[in-house]
Amino acid sequence: MAKPSPITLNPQREQEVLLRLRALLRSEYDLDLGSFEVKALLDWFCAEIGTECYNQAVSDARKVLGQRISLIEDELWALEK
Repeated sequence: MAKPSPITLNPQREQEVLLRLRALLRSEYDLDLGSFEVKALLDWFCAEIGTECYNQAVSDARKVLGQRISLIEDELWALEK
């Protein structure tokens, strides 16, 4: 059984992902899983790697913002008289 997922999708997005995952499993792996099994698989992936994906996204955003803030600071220093 998967641990609780730290990631939640809104219901519409979850349905889109479930349909795409089910189609992928069918076309690439010849697996015809039911809705319950595909949902369980999505929940498992979200629980297993959701936190790492989220933290990486936050880290990437922090890096981009840091670079932009540095550029703004440089521009502000250039304005000083």
